Amino acid sequence: MKLIILGAGGYGRTVADIARQSKRYSDILFLDDNSTAKDVF
Repeated sequence: MKLIILGAGGYGRTVADIARQSKRYSDILFLDDNSTAKDVF
């Protein structure tokens, strides 16, 4: 299952960390139009 998180700021990263710990998601992606990080679309 894939997870798309809107926003790659602090709260988005926290959500991703919790999602990784749950081991339910095969892919975790970020969507943020205000970020230049390489893992953000």
